[in-house]
Amino acid sequence: MLGAVDRWLRRFGPLIVTFGTAVLLCGLMLFWLFGPNLAPFFKPEFPFAFQFDVETWHWIAAWGGLWTALSLGIGRVGGRRRGIIASGFLAMFMGAGTWAVGQTTYLDFSKADIAASAISAFWIGWLVFQFARLELLWSAPAPDHDTTRQPLLSLADGRDFTENFAYTFLSLFGLALDASQRIWPGAELASRKAIGQQFTPSLVFAILIVTAFLPLLTGFWLRASRDAKRQKQSFWRKDVVTPLWFALISTSVLGITLLAYYAALYASDTISAAISYATFVGVFLVFVMVIVLPHVMNYYRRRSEDSIAAYDQTPIQPMGIATFDAPALWLSYLDTLLVKVVAPLSGGTQRRFAHGYVILTLCLLSLLGLVIPRPFGLVPVVIGILLAIALGRRWAWVEEDRETASRLESTRGSNIHLGFENDLKDEALTGYAGLFILVPLTLYQIQDITGFEPIFDEQPGNILLTWIVFFGGELAKAVPFVDWWDIYGNSEVSSTGKHLTFLSRAAVDLVIMAALFQALNIWQRNRVQSMLFKDGHLDAFDPFKEKEFFQDGIVRLKGTMPQSGMDDAEDAKARSFETRVEELRKAHRLFVERTKNGHHVYYEIRKSFEEKIVEHVKQRERLLIESSSVYESPAPYSRQRLAELIDPSQHEDLRAGAQWMIERWNVLVGRPIDKLGQIARRWETLNFPDAFDDEKAIATRARRIQKMEFEKILVELADPQWSSGLRKKEISDLMQCLRRVRADVEFDFSRILSFELFGRMKTVYAVMFLSKFVLTKDHLDDDESWRLRLIAHAEGPDTEIQLGRAAMRARVYDSAARIACNHSAGDQARRDAFALLDWMSRADGSKSGRSHASMRALEVQQFIAQDGLFGVDS
Repeated sequence: MLGAVDRWLRRFGPLIVTFGTAVLLCGLMLFWLFGPNLAPFFKPEFPFAFQFDVETWHWIAAWGGLWTALSLGIGRVGGRRRGIIASGFLAMFMGAGTWAVGQTTYLDFSKADIAASAISAFWIGWLVFQFARLELLWSAPAPDHDTTRQPLLSLADGRDFTENFAYTFLSLFGLALDASQRIWPGAELASRKAIGQQFTPSLVFAILIVTAFLPLLTGFWLRASRDAKRQKQSFWRKDVVTPLWFALISTSVLGITLLAYYAALYASDTISAAISYATFVGVFLVFVMVIVLPHVMNYYRRRSEDSIAAYDQTPIQPMGIATFDAPALWLSYLDTLLVKVVAPLSGGTQRRFAHGYVILTLCLLSLLGLVIPRPFGLVPVVIGILLAIALGRRWAWVEEDRETASRLESTRGSNIHLGFENDLKDEALTGYAGLFILVPLTLYQIQDITGFEPIFDEQPGNILLTWIVFFGGELAKAVPFVDWWDIYGNSEVSSTGKHLTFLSRAAVDLVIMAALFQALNIWQRNRVQSMLFKDGHLDAFDPFKEKEFFQDGIVRLKGTMPQSGMDDAEDAKARSFETRVEELRKAHRLFVERTKNGHHVYYEIRKSFEEKIVEHVKQRERLLIESSSVYESPAPYSRQRLAELIDPSQHEDLRAGAQWMIERWNVLVGRPIDKLGQIARRWETLNFPDAFDDEKAIATRARRIQKMEFEKILVELADPQWSSGLRKKEISDLMQCLRRVRADVEFDFSRILSFELFGRMKTVYAVMFLSKFVLTKDHLDDDESWRLRLIAHAEGPDTEIQLGRAAMRARVYDSAARIACNHSAGDQARRDAFALLDWMSRADGSKSGRSHASMRALEVQQFIAQDGLFGVDS
């Protein structure tokens, strides 16, 4: 019994308490409302009940308690989400009810208090309702769509915020309509100031405008966070603004500000001339600096190298601007917020009617900036300007992604930050067009703060039109960057002089702007290259960036090793140099170049350079695994470029850096015959495949990477331009590789490719090397002459690589037959190939092997007989 009561109380107890509280509060408010009319009837019996003075906060507390009780009760019955939506409607209803009650004569408090309470309740309910709808939209099942077609959609599940935009537009329009009716109704624009009784309402409307965007702001924050998690990227970008770029921006802004302040404070013809001279000298020095700066940096780098070469282990530290690291990082974070969260508030990222969203948003904000008194109307105007700037920045990000995708030839990757659902060109230009209205509105809103109002000979009748005329005149002076308004407005200069002045300014401006845009383009391209190389997407730089990259990372050490005959000072320096070289060798940051005269040249690999290459290889390996290219080995740099950079004609820093990469990561570069020698030396160094004889996935992958690289080389060598010219050294490298994998069945295809390659050769030593795959020790004991020929032409007998399976020996017989039937092969090579087939037709260890060798020997004998060669009987 007690258990049933306990369950009943747990289920219905909170509901009874909440609704009971609501009933009591409703009764209390009705008593307050109609108490003055009932007092004459009940006051003698209940005098204490009518001695209580009802104030504004009593009503606010009662409405708040009633709202809380009803919201909890509805949430208990209908669930949390429905309860939140219902609580929003309740607050809106209470706000409207408070307003209605305030119009009666029963209450004795002012209508201003009623209006504040009503607006607060209604607006809070309206925002709660919007947040509740946002949650329902966010948690609703997503429509099916193909996520592979676009790498970054507006949502991971394909939804947008059309409904929430409708609520926001309704809010802004309602605020604009209400503000136009209740704050300075019918007043001229020049008189609309937030003073006196209009101050508080103007401030309230400014706050309401900001809060109107909160639901959308929250939605776009959630969307950007979800996209970042889905793409496994950080939400914040740290590389938008570099410390150097921040320093340049700060210096430019500070310089222009000081110049403007100085010119405004000391305006005169003399100062004007001084500023003109300073401008001329400044522009000239900028161009000189751009020309000279690379040479200065090169000299600085060489000084650093000389310091290292002089055995000073603390080289000159590179010039840096570390003090700008934190501000640049925060500016990058701010730009991230503008792009990912603020720009979508304009509606420019919506899938349909994006132009309409942008235009409607800017129009509503402009209307609010017009009807709200100065200076609080600046709030919607600044929001509009911020949205226009954010749209422009998002467009810049999209264009950056576009350039990155064109370089990667892919629309996926960690360097694609936004994707390509929206071009944003038209939306961004629409936002910039909105500035032609927002800027005059800004000037109008701050005219009381600045104390400036333009005066014209023909003054427009409207203050806003005055500011539009002022802004249009300044705009005319700025197009096309040559101030033609002042040029052609000077009546003291002749027409020819005006034209010459215009042309001279236009020419200079075009040169300066062209140089500036070109420099910015180069800077952006180099920045993108460095970023893509770091993340493994790009494996080579353009020639100029490549030279800079290697020269910054490679230092030629100047010094000699200890030698006999040195005095004490020279010996101390030489031993210090030797110590430095050994430290670099242990750290794998040393490359030694051997010159033709036998001398050694030592190069240090800077630690920062090594770290960049190591990170590139790591990211490259990750990308290969993600793209299912698990059996392709990552390279520290483009293999094709490394093959070109090791050429003796290249600069020593480039050549040394390339050689160091090749040796450090065992990269196969150059011609196929060069790669064959490189992989033979690599397998000897790595003790392949014995060192990889592990069943773990890493060892299996490494072994198969080696196999695929070896087979790729064999395929390349099969081309006639290489196979026909293989020398004994290259065949020896091939045999060395095949000997190492002689017992590995996994390399059967490599052996088949090798036999096919042997079949394309034309020399005696090719036949001798090929015969090792079929000859046993007994065969060589029976034919001493063949043993001697193996010693003379094929580095001696090697019976360990003799093939045990007849099917594989049949491949050898096919290759021997091909050599024997090759008209371009040497006569002795053809005779030896036929002799091997004839011998094995009798001596092969298996019947199938003898049969196959006999068949090939018969074919060769017939072919030779037809050609009448060697005097072989048919």
